[in-house]
Amino acid sequence: MYRHLLVPLDGTELSIQVVGSAVGMALALGARITFFHAVADHGGPQDYDYGLSGRTRELLSKAEAAARALGVPCESLWVVSDKPARAIIEAARSKGCDMIFMASHGHRGKLGMALASDTLTVLMGSGLPVLVSATGEPKPPARAIAIIRDEHRSLAAALHAWMQLLAAARLDNSPPESLAMRAILHYLRHFPVALHHPKEELHLFRKLRERTSTFDAELDELERQHVRDRVLVAELEAGVEAVAGAHDTASAMAATDELEESVKRYADFHWEHMGREEAVILPAAQQYLTEEDWESINDAFLEDPQIRLGGETDIEFHHLIARCPAGRRRHRLLNTAIAACGTLAGMKQVRMPSGEFVPALGQGTWGMGEKRASRGQEIATLRAGIEQGLRLIDTAEMYGDGATESLVGEAIAGLRDDVFLVSKVYPHNASRKAMRDACTASLRRLGTDRLDLYLLHWAGPVPIEETVEAFESLVQGGLIRSWGVSNLDTAAMAELWAAPGGRAVQANQVLYNLTRRGIDWDLLPWQRERGIPTMAYCPIEQGRLLRNRKLADFAKRRGLTPAQAALAWLLARDDVIAIPKTARPERLAENRAALDHPLDADALAELDRLFPPPSGPVPLEMI
Repeated sequence: MYRHLLVPLDGTELSIQVVGSAVGMALALGARITFFHAVADHGGPQDYDYGLSGRTRELLSKAEAAARALGVPCESLWVVSDKPARAIIEAARSKGCDMIFMASHGHRGKLGMALASDTLTVLMGSGLPVLVSATGEPKPPARAIAIIRDEHRSLAAALHAWMQLLAAARLDNSPPESLAMRAILHYLRHFPVALHHPKEELHLFRKLRERTSTFDAELDELERQHVRDRVLVAELEAGVEAVAGAHDTASAMAATDELEESVKRYADFHWEHMGREEAVILPAAQQYLTEEDWESINDAFLEDPQIRLGGETDIEFHHLIARCPAGRRRHRLLNTAIAACGTLAGMKQVRMPSGEFVPALGQGTWGMGEKRASRGQEIATLRAGIEQGLRLIDTAEMYGDGATESLVGEAIAGLRDDVFLVSKVYPHNASRKAMRDACTASLRRLGTDRLDLYLLHWAGPVPIEETVEAFESLVQGGLIRSWGVSNLDTAAMAELWAAPGGRAVQANQVLYNLTRRGIDWDLLPWQRERGIPTMAYCPIEQGRLLRNRKLADFAKRRGLTPAQAALAWLLARDDVIAIPKTARPERLAENRAALDHPLDADALAELDRLFPPPSGPVPLEMI
């Protein structure tokens, strides 16, 4: 089964069609996509030159938006090359793709002949399966729908860019660029509000109303949302001016926080609006409209396919879309945007105190890397989990005396920016000097330059104040992005919370499952009040819950496995991250499916009767 598709794009109208086809195939296969574009070398400067990197980034951003809308994991890559076929082959190999999905342009003029020749070269020389999508000359309905969807993706790319800008400002504790935000507002006023929405109403909606009244109520709601869009853009403008007009950094950051929430709400609004249109109206139009109707709609949307704003805001807007935060920040901002827009289908997210979103279901690794015979399967399972959205991987220097970290490093090679990587430090290494040495050793074994979350494994002899200082020193040095703790009870968490800098804690990882519910009495409520997520290790009690007769009977009646029921119980909580460990692909798929079967209130009440919460304080349990 194919798990990673390389999808070359050339920027022509056919790119719109091939993106839709590739995303549909990846969704059916459960595969991820790398979108690829090769730019001809014109010999000029490349840094943010709109003619080179800007248009490329727009093309790739829209493709990513189409994939994210259906929950397909994706990334983008572009290179400067005058030999696109060779560049495609090299990109597929460097990214570890197992299929190339590309369009056939046929022999329509010199460009078509050249691209067809490149397709043949890729077919003959890649050494990989190549699926050539038969695009041909699209009919009017397909052309018009492709343009409408492409304009939707343009808006999605702009909103993602804005959220990246705001998230970066929050991380740097500095106000976002006013010119860049005004450029996006200019785009919103002149494209979706002033151009796209009116064309939809005048051509697509009117034609559909003429052919049938079945969808009038839906069309009425969409038109009300168009009016609402104008109001929301005005509110965003006020928020931008509040940031720009702030007299000091504290006021500017407070205004930035409010604006970020407004932008997230606006993004949610548009995803709902676009989803309603693409899921209901476009299929209805395909059913009821005539060929002549589609010709007129297509002509209307082709009148101004590229919104050009003019002046300084045009340059700044396209530069903003072209910028793609690299390295340690890129995946954090992107995943924040994805979670905020609700586009990661089927993957529940938990928000960290920093504002970052991480998967509620991750992968544990305790016991991995200790047996040579199972190493290959363990690595393959971890990589499969990443591809299925289980991006959070938890490990520790203690596991296998470093052997587990080495295995994880091999598993995430080439996928580092797709992973939220967690490791833990021994308590005796939690001092200022020892922690830096321990962290450096973990990074070396993991083959990376940073950890996303570094946890104190359990309370030890080093004063908590010194441990916090050591963590913060690693943050300042760029070795870790955030820190937390593990196996701390309520009293220890209260001590940490009172320590200088202690409120930067991002999580507490503890033993928590249906048969280990002691934290329900005090620790979980205490952390919930302060917005600190709980990471639940041994969520299936190291497999023992699979043999629990009460749970097995409950699961069977609801069409679940015991493991899925145990995980679904944890996933019902908005601030709990479950990290089951498995080295078996079939068990991984079983665990992942727990996300698709949320438990309702009756099921949760029944589990409370079968596995009662504590009636009083319980000492924190550990394994």
